[in-house]
Amino acid sequence: LKMKPDDKLAFGYELTDDFGVAEASLLVSVDGRKQPDRPLDLTAAKGGAARLVGAAALDLGEMDLSGARTVTFQLRARDRLPAPQGPQEALSEQYTIELDVKAISRAESVLLAQELHIRQELERILAELTDVKKDTSTVRRQAEQIAARYQEAEKAGDKGLMAKLSAAGTKAAIAIAGQVDGITTRLRATTSRTRDLAAFVTEGTYAGMAPRLTDLADNHIAKAETLAVQLKLAEDVKARGAYADESDFQVDRSIAIVKELLQDFDGMTELVRKALKFEELSDTQKDLAEMVREAATAPAEFDLEKWRKEQQEVAKDLAGEMKKDPQAAAEQFKKDSEKAKDLAAEAAQLAEKQTETMEQTKKLEELKKIDEELKDVAKRQKELSEKAAAQPKTAEQAKPMASAAKDIEAGRLPEAVEKQVGAEKALDQSGQKPMAQEQADLRKETAELMAKRGELAEALRQEQLARLAAEQKSLASEIGRLSDQVKTESPQQDRSDTQAARAAAEAAEQLAKAEVPQAAQSAQQASQNMQQLAKNLAQQAQAATQQPPAQPQGEQPAGEKPTPEQLSQKAGDLSDKQEKLAEKIDQLAKKDAAELLAAEQAQLAQEAAELAADAALVSQHGQDMGLTPEAQKQAEQAAGQAAEAKQSAASAAEQMKGEAKGQQPAQVPGQPMAAQPQPGAPGQPSEPGPGPGTPMPGPTGTQQAAAQKLQETSKSLQELGKMLAQAAENAPQGSPEAPALAEAFENAEQAAQNASPSAAQQAAAMLAALAASAAQQAQAAGTNPFGLPGEGMPMPMMGTGDGGTKMQPTILSRAELQKMGISAVDWTLLKGELKDEILQAAAESGPKEYRRYVREYFRILSKKAAQQPEKAPK
Repeated sequence: LKMKPDDKLAFGYELTDDFGVAEASLLVSVDGRKQPDRPLDLTAAKGGAARLVGAAALDLGEMDLSGARTVTFQLRARDRLPAPQGPQEALSEQYTIELDVKAISRAESVLLAQELHIRQELERILAELTDVKKDTSTVRRQAEQIAARYQEAEKAGDKGLMAKLSAAGTKAAIAIAGQVDGITTRLRATTSRTRDLAAFVTEGTYAGMAPRLTDLADNHIAKAETLAVQLKLAEDVKARGAYADESDFQVDRSIAIVKELLQDFDGMTELVRKALKFEELSDTQKDLAEMVREAATAPAEFDLEKWRKEQQEVAKDLAGEMKKDPQAAAEQFKKDSEKAKDLAAEAAQLAEKQTETMEQTKKLEELKKIDEELKDVAKRQKELSEKAAAQPKTAEQAKPMASAAKDIEAGRLPEAVEKQVGAEKALDQSGQKPMAQEQADLRKETAELMAKRGELAEALRQEQLARLAAEQKSLASEIGRLSDQVKTESPQQDRSDTQAARAAAEAAEQLAKAEVPQAAQSAQQASQNMQQLAKNLAQQAQAATQQPPAQPQGEQPAGEKPTPEQLSQKAGDLSDKQEKLAEKIDQLAKKDAAELLAAEQAQLAQEAAELAADAALVSQHGQDMGLTPEAQKQAEQAAGQAAEAKQSAASAAEQMKGEAKGQQPAQVPGQPMAAQPQPGAPGQPSEPGPGPGTPMPGPTGTQQAAAQKLQETSKSLQELGKMLAQAAENAPQGSPEAPALAEAFENAEQAAQNASPSAAQQAAAMLAALAASAAQQAQAAGTNPFGLPGEGMPMPMMGTGDGGTKMQPTILSRAELQKMGISAVDWTLLKGELKDEILQAAAESGPKEYRRYVREYFRILSKKAAQQPEKAPK
C-alpha cells in the first residue's frame, strides 16, 4: 500500500478459535521500530466467543511519522486457553504501508482503474470491429457483384444467365463459408465483450453508458452476426446480397458508435473527476473550518501552522481548478487587476513618504553635523577659558567662560551665548583686546550655529507635525466609520467605540493646533479605547464561531454585511495603527526627532513588506492560473521590484534604529545636548568621508534606493493592472460556476492568510455548492460520480494469515458505518459471499473519500442479499 502520512486505513477482521477469542491487538512498527500495541475493542464485534467479526482502523495521522518511510502492521489474537498450555496466539499476515506525501487519493486510484478498464475494453472492441470490417466489406462486395449481375439478367429476362449466376452465387457462398464463419465467431465474441462491459458499468460510476453499450451489443453487433449467419444460409442470390450489405452496415454503425462512446467517455471522465475533486475539497474545507472554529475553545491544542499549510493546499488546489476554467481565472484576473491598480497607488504613496522621510533624515544629519561643530566650539571655548585662568588680569572671566563651554556641550546655547557676551565685554574693558576678539569670534560662531540649528530643528519639527497630523486625521476618520458600523452591527455597552472615535478626533484637532502634548494624551486614550473595542469584538467573534455556520451548506453566503470576525479584525488593525501613532506623537512631544524618524522608517519598511507580499501573491495567481507569458513576466517584474524596495526600506530602518539607540536624539535649542565621543576615541574609529561620486552615506542612500524602487514598482503595477484587465476581457467563456469558484478561492486564501473562521466557513459553503453542481453535471452526462466499480472490477486484496486470523481492508469501520446509517449488527449479518463481495469492492476505498461509494454499493448489494438465498457454509 502507498498512503499519505495523515491517511486512515480501515479494515475488517474475522477471529476464530475453538477455545474462544480473549483479546486482539494491532501490532505496529515504524521503520522497524516497534510501537505500543493497539488493543481492538471487541465489544463491537459480532458473533460468539469462538468466532468474532468486526472492523477497525489504523489512523496514520495519530502517529509520529516525522521522517518515516514505512509502517508495518499485523493483527494478533489470543485465545482463552488457561495456563500452563495457554493462552495461545495467532498472527495475521504482515502488511507494509509506504508513506508518500504525494500519493494520489485512494478514491482517485480506484477511479483511474475504472477508467483504464473501460477505455481498454472500448478500444479493444473498436479494434475487433475494425478488423472484422475488412472481411465483411470483402463479402459484401462479392455478394453485391453477383446480385447486381443477377438483377440485370432478371430484368433482361435472361433465364439462362440467371441460372448460371445463381449457381455461381451458390458456389461463391460455399467458397466464403469459412470466411463468414470467422466473421460470426468474432462478432459473437465482440458481442459478449460488449455485454460484459455493459454489466461492469451498470452499478458503477459510468452506469449511464450501460444502455448504450447494451444497445450496441444487441441491436448492432449481434445483429451483424445474425445477418452473417443468414447470409450463409440464404439460397437466393438477392437475399445473400441484402444480408451481406446489412451486416457490413451494422459493423460500420457499431464502429461509429464505439468511436462516439470513446469521445463521450473523455468528457464523462473529466466531469467525474471534477465532481470528486470538489467533493474532496468540500469535505476537507469543511473539516478545516470546523477545526479553526473549535480552536477558539482550545487554542493550546490547535496547531496553527499545520492548519495554515493544509488551508493553503486547498487554495492551491482551487487555483489549479480555476486554471482549467478560463472564466474562473478571468474572474480572479479582474480582481487582481483592481488589486494591482490599488497597489500601484499605494506604491506611489509609499515612494512619496519614503522621499519625505529621506529629506527629514537629511535634516537630522545636518543637525548632527551642527552638533559636531558645536562640540568643537565648546572645546575651543574651554581652551580659551583655561588660557584666561592662567593670566591674573583675565582670571576673573575664566569661570563664566568655562561655564559657557559646559553650556554648549549640554545644548544650553542661549545661556552659553549670554555668558560669552558678558565675558567678551569684560575682557574688552580690561584691555585684553586679543582675548576679547577670540571670545567674540567664538560667540559669533556659537550664535550662528544656534540660529542655524534652531531653524533646521524647527523646520524638521513642523514637517513631522504636519505628517503626524495628516495620519491622525485619516486614522480618526477610519475609526469613526468603524464606530458607526459597530453601533449598527454590534453595539458596545461600554461605548468603547464612541470613546475611541471621540479621542482620535480630538487628537487630530489638537495636532492641527500644534498642541502636541495634549494630542499625545488624546492619542494614547484613543489607543486604549481601541484596544478595549478590539478585545470586545474579538470575544463576540469567538462566541459567534461557537455557533454552527448560519449559511446552509451548498448555498453561497449573501450580502455585504460585516461579520463579527471582520469587525474584530478591523478593530485590531486600527488599534495597532493608533497605538503606533500615539507613540510617534509622544516622541514628537518629547522632541525626540531621531526616535521619531526611526519609527517612521520602521513603519515604511513594514508597509513596503506588505506591498511586496501582495505583489508576490498577484504574481503567484498569474502563475497558478495560466496568465499569458507577457503579463506573467510583468507580474514577476513588479514583484521583484517590490521585494527590492522592501529590502532597502528594511535596511534603512535597521540603520536608523541602531543610530537612534546609539546616541541621544538631536535637540532643539534650549534642550540639553549630551556630550559625544571624540573622533578617534576607543570604539569610535574615524572613517574617511565619501569621495566624489560615491553613494550618500548612512540611511539616506538606502532610503533613496527604496523610494526609487517603489516608484518603479508603481509603474510596473500600473502596467500589470492593464494587462490583467485585458487577459480577463480576452478569456473565453467558461462554466456558470466560475464566479463561485473564484469566490471560494478568495475565501480559502483569506482563511489561510488570516486564520479566519468566517472565511473558512464561507469557502466550505461555496465548495459544497460547487460540489453539488459538479455532481449534477456529471449525473446529467450519464455518470454516477459517487458510485462504486461495477461487478468484476479487479480489486487488490490483503492475504490471509495462519492461526484463524483473517484481515482484509475495508472502509466499513464502525464509525464509518454509523456515518452511513448502517449498524455494525447489520454489517455482520450480511450473507457469506455477499460480505466478501462488499469487502473486496471496498478494499481499495479510502475512509473518507469513498463514504458515498460504499453507501451506494451497500444499498445495492443489500437489496441483492434480500433477493437471494443464503449459501451453505463451506
